[in-house]
Amino acid sequence: MQLQRRPVEWYIMSMTIDDFIALLSARKEFSYIVHNEQIEASDALYRETEQGLDTRITERLNSLGIDSLYSHQAEGIDLVKAGHNIVVMTPTSSGKSLIYNIPVIESVLTDPESRALYIFPLKGLEQNQLRAIKTLIGDLFITETDRKNKANRRTAFTPGFAEVYDGDTTSYKKKRIRERPPSVILTNPDILHYSINAYHEKWELFLRNLKYVVIDEIHTYRGVFGSHVAHVLRRLLRILANYNSRPQFITCSATIANAGDLARDLTGKEFEVVTKSGAPNGRKNFLFLNPPKEKSPYTVANRLFVESVKAGFRTIAFTKARKITELMYKWVKESEPAIADTIASYRAGFLPKERREIEQQLFSGKLNGVISTSALELGVDIGGLDVCLLVGYPGSVTSVWQRSGRVGRSGRDSLILLVALADGLDQYFMKNPLDFFGRSVEKAVIDRNNLPILKSHLRCAASELRLHTGDAVYDTHRLAPVLQELEAEGFVRHWKKGDVWYPRTRFPHRDISIRQTGTTYSIRLEKGPVIGTTNSGRVLRETHPGAIYLHRSQQFRVIKLDM
Repeated sequence: MQLQRRPVEWYIMSMTIDDFIALLSARKEFSYIVHNEQIEASDALYRETEQGLDTRITERLNSLGIDSLYSHQAEGIDLVKAGHNIVVMTPTSSGKSLIYNIPVIESVLTDPESRALYIFPLKGLEQNQLRAIKTLIGDLFITETDRKNKANRRTAFTPGFAEVYDGDTTSYKKKRIRERPPSVILTNPDILHYSINAYHEKWELFLRNLKYVVIDEIHTYRGVFGSHVAHVLRRLLRILANYNSRPQFITCSATIANAGDLARDLTGKEFEVVTKSGAPNGRKNFLFLNPPKEKSPYTVANRLFVESVKAGFRTIAFTKARKITELMYKWVKESEPAIADTIASYRAGFLPKERREIEQQLFSGKLNGVISTSALELGVDIGGLDVCLLVGYPGSVTSVWQRSGRVGRSGRDSLILLVALADGLDQYFMKNPLDFFGRSVEKAVIDRNNLPILKSHLRCAASELRLHTGDAVYDTHRLAPVLQELEAEGFVRHWKKGDVWYPRTRFPHRDISIRQTGTTYSIRLEKGPVIGTTNSGRVLRETHPGAIYLHRSQQFRVIKLDM
């Protein structure tokens, strides 16, 4: 569906954030503002790199309006050039991607055989960074052959400088990418697990020349998912050692308490940590609202969202559930038809094409507001936003700062509105708001020794390269009891003479979900196309026969569930 922005005559385009706060504070219906916190703006800090940049890159940056690097960008690039693994922990929209893109591009300019692997937790981030790197390189790597092919309108796909390789990539393109690896491949941990590690022989040309591994948004790799990803990365390192490849790691994180430790736990490598941001920050204004019991917090959130969009501010609302996202979107469209075409809902379960369309419309300014689950919490570039509405405390201090970082880019003032639910944590912070602002962010914790997870990845590792004494990652002597369990369960065999463990079946990867989400189900219209997806954790609860499924404000009745 193509959305078009209608002119809205009552936009108060001259209104400032301070004006809007004063307007809300004066309104009787918002008399339950319990706290107003201001975090002052900070100016940009610039610095040059110690060795300077390739003149071709400097010229390209200048053409994009980038004349200087922020201090943390220069520090990170210097550490990478010095051969260190680094983790950069600076706020959202502080330009972290330049810290890995510049060394990668310089490396390819020096050695065209150099390769880099970019790993993102979500497909949307892959597409976002693909656009960013293509913008950055411009025509640096365009050859005369490329120009001739374009002039002749050649239709055969030839991998460019950077390509996405994920579940949405066609089989034809996947084959071409493996045969002629681009300088940069952007992917996710699932594809690394299922396709690259499992079939590493097909990737030998790429893996032998791998110089950099970039892992973005590492703070998302926590708990069960993070524990799985730690093994996926260590299995990759086993394979790379087999091909005599020892790449540097460049990782990026939102603000967490233990970024360096997490990066080390995920990869087994030591890291230098860059934490002091030189990016400018506009003033952030926080308003905590605690509606009375007789007032629905969702009604309040809806009203705030509408008022913000009407006041001319580009607004993002975060909810805690898909259903609330769809309901809020439906309510706004029905109650305010004048702004209906300037807003959208966004959540997991949308088709990739729908997600990319909404992201592009947000980035281009065609949309003034979006109501989202946590799916937009991560660093997808959606352009300049002004107001962030949190419908309920998201569960961690880290999430609040990550979501609030989606607004106020380029040094502009921003407003973050937290509408409390009846939840205990929400109510605690409404009564003790200063406690929230005095708290440090949480640690991200993983457990590589979790027995079911460990056993799953030992099976995969044995399938990729036989496990033996002196293994670079898995100590078979220490893990002998676990391997013996796997042998008793019929998953591996032990050749005692050589002390080698090998699998009973090929490619056990297919049976192991690193996200613990189980099967994906397509949601299809009767006698029509697929409109979305769901997973085994939700399918029986939300899409059973007779259930009402909400999709972009439309209601559908489920008539059949085929397991």
